[in-house]
Amino acid sequence: MPDAKVHDTPCQRAGCIRIQPCPQWWIEFDLATHGMLSKSSVHSIQRLIMGAQGVGILSLDRELRIHCATPLAETFCQLPAGGVRELPQSLQDRLREAIRHGTTQLSWLPDPLNIHNVLTGFLFNIHDDRQGTDGYILILQDGKAQIREESHLRRCNAILNALTHLDWQLHTDVMWEQSLPDTMARIGLAAGYDRIQVFRNFLNGDHTARLAHVHRWEAGHEDAEPADFPGCPRWLRMLQNGQPFAGFLGELPAMEQRLLVQRGMHSLLLVPVFVGDEWWGGISFERRNPHAPASAEELNALMAIGRSLGTAIQRQLAGERLHQVKIAFDSTTEGIMICDDKQRITAVNRGFTNITGYSEEEALGRTPGMLSSGKHDQAFYANLWDELDRNGCWRGEVWNRRKDGDIYPQWLTITSATNHAGEISHYIAVFADISEAKESQQRLQRMVNHDPLTGLPNRRLLNELLERAMRNADRSHQHIALLFVDLDRFKTINDTLGHHMGDLLLSGVTQRLSAAVREADTVARLGGDEFVIMMDNLQDPDDAAVVAQKVISTLQQSFVIEKEELFIGASIGISIYPRDGAHPQDLIRAADIAMYQAKNEGRNGFRFYTRELGQSAHERLTLDTMLRHALERNQLVVHYQPQISLESGRIIGAEALVRWEHPHQGTISPSKFIPLAEETGLIIQIGEWVLREAARDLVRLEESGCLLEWISVNVSATQIHRSNFPDTVMGVLIETGCNPERLELEITESAIMNGVEYVTEVCRKLKDMGVSLALDDFGTGYSSLSYLKRFPLDKLKIDQSFVRELPHDADDMAISGAIIALGHNLGLTVIAEGVEKAEQEAFLRTKGCQQAQGFLYSRPIPFASLLELLLLEENQHP
Repeated sequence: MPDAKVHDTPCQRAGCIRIQPCPQWWIEFDLATHGMLSKSSVHSIQRLIMGAQGVGILSLDRELRIHCATPLAETFCQLPAGGVRELPQSLQDRLREAIRHGTTQLSWLPDPLNIHNVLTGFLFNIHDDRQGTDGYILILQDGKAQIREESHLRRCNAILNALTHLDWQLHTDVMWEQSLPDTMARIGLAAGYDRIQVFRNFLNGDHTARLAHVHRWEAGHEDAEPADFPGCPRWLRMLQNGQPFAGFLGELPAMEQRLLVQRGMHSLLLVPVFVGDEWWGGISFERRNPHAPASAEELNALMAIGRSLGTAIQRQLAGERLHQVKIAFDSTTEGIMICDDKQRITAVNRGFTNITGYSEEEALGRTPGMLSSGKHDQAFYANLWDELDRNGCWRGEVWNRRKDGDIYPQWLTITSATNHAGEISHYIAVFADISEAKESQQRLQRMVNHDPLTGLPNRRLLNELLERAMRNADRSHQHIALLFVDLDRFKTINDTLGHHMGDLLLSGVTQRLSAAVREADTVARLGGDEFVIMMDNLQDPDDAAVVAQKVISTLQQSFVIEKEELFIGASIGISIYPRDGAHPQDLIRAADIAMYQAKNEGRNGFRFYTRELGQSAHERLTLDTMLRHALERNQLVVHYQPQISLESGRIIGAEALVRWEHPHQGTISPSKFIPLAEETGLIIQIGEWVLREAARDLVRLEESGCLLEWISVNVSATQIHRSNFPDTVMGVLIETGCNPERLELEITESAIMNGVEYVTEVCRKLKDMGVSLALDDFGTGYSSLSYLKRFPLDKLKIDQSFVRELPHDADDMAISGAIIALGHNLGLTVIAEGVEKAEQEAFLRTKGCQQAQGFLYSRPIPFASLLELLLLEENQHP
């Protein structure tokens, strides 16, 4: 006779029922035995039955009296703890009816008023071979548990069906976003979820994660508003670690309960979604009403759905990347050629065809040798392959031949690709036609090394040629003469007749200089009206004097330009290598010093450089040398003198003033080195440096929260007339990011009155950038009011010479008052400099002067001190 069997795995066979006495064991009862168990079977499983969980077990005699019962059976049958214990009459009636009809399965309603509390029973005879039926075993199980089990199986089946549907779509061309609504709806409707949402993981600025809405399904609410998922740290942490989360309202911490209540849900189940090894997001499954917890099978099925979704996303991303790679391969302008390990061409792109002229059909199966130009020898290709074998990559310039025979330069990169075994499988060559780039490089080289107006070598190329000539002179023991030519009266012609006439005159000078020297000599233009003639391979340095006199004579002859007869002259300084300098700059500087000596002695002549030019010239040269090094060695600093609003008394601006802190000679006065910088043209570099530093400090002030309305920077006449000053200002503004509205440029009267038309155009360009313009030292020059009103000025600055004796000098009082009145009439702001006494300030204020600066308020101070002063004022007057 078949017996009950004990198993250690929860698998139920057809035609059997099972009970679970403990978590590790299952007992199956074969219904084919017609409800009969042998006494030996009963005794062998008695211990397990008494510890059964989830079912109630009773042992009954033939009269249905109770021998023993498990605690759960006592609860089911409402048996008293002591005294006579017998089955309820209704249960006895159901058992006798089952025995009479020979059935093993029955149902019993303990409480007729509670139709939902149904117990399911299984009745087994205890069979004795001699006496027949010796008693019964009754197994009682809560009918609701069976219903829950059936519901659980239905949910799992629905989830598995949805998973099968999702996996099937993985093998189609359907995008995962398109299949997601149908899949989530299937799960929600069949498995009894009220809301399902798919979320995408995003990183916040503080590196924390948030889950943003991607798709939402809600039972009965197709138009429900989507919302991001609440960022509970514990939930996100579990998802990020690849773990699911499941919880009921009553068992969660208070904070998490609030999040669940806000969503109007009673239970929540979260599964992560990973795309490859990257946490992509998650799926939430939510129910509004209490429900049995998710089983391991249900949770595993939902986790599988998360994995399937991640696989679908990864597949789509891979397809998109592959499509993008194909687009890039086909659309890139560079040529791409792929060869196999035998160097046979297996693929080319459109760029290859455009550059070489060969179609894909003409190239496939051939080798790159079809492009060889013949300009490279075997050693070149041997080195190429050697480096490619050693490093897996080679790049360089190669000359190849197009289909039409044209030979062109290309920049080529070859990379070797290996297979899983580490063997070379392909070579990828990427190349670009650099014909235009090389031509542009040659044009750029000419632009960099030659003066755009005259076509002569510029200072940069002159230095290179001079260095080369010096090396040759050292080997041949010969001399080099450098003639520094400065035109006399050129500035007057340029300012009077305009830059167009000046440019034509410079072109004519270039022709005459080139005709006056030997073919081997070099004529260069340093800028403005300064030219240099380099004569190398000189046996006798005095030969330079002959050329200098020839140059002076030829330039003295009149120039006829556009029917205008013009006369100029030249002052020439001569330096000799190696006597007067060992480096190009030393030689040029020596010739420059000699030129100034010739100019000081009456112009239209020449002078050789000598060490006996005088102590003043030596000091000037020394100071010039130190000044040129000062920029290189960061010896120049910028100090700022605050500018005050006479109305509020607060600092509203500052003037940038350059200072020279020499490591050995201490502070060198600006009155000593600024005029020298003006003469030598070094003021252009110094002025640009000061402008850049001021712009950077303006940005630093803004970043620190201490705003000034402006910083004013002095601009010399040399900067305006001998450089492309508007381009310099624009470059500094772009480089530093400075707001042009906070930059003020101070221009002297002499600068604007010398070449009015040109300076007016420069000022207009500066104003177009948004920069403010102030007229410095007003009243000290020879101002013309008719010219003054033509300039787009914003401010007039009263020179300190008119402020010094206020309010005691009647003339200074009259002049200062007139300047202030003039400024008001022209709509200009007026600022006075050199204010040192309170009575001076009082006078200026009564006359309507708006701003002032001077020792009364502050001496020029470093930037750090200015910042402290502004912070102190801000704290005192918030």
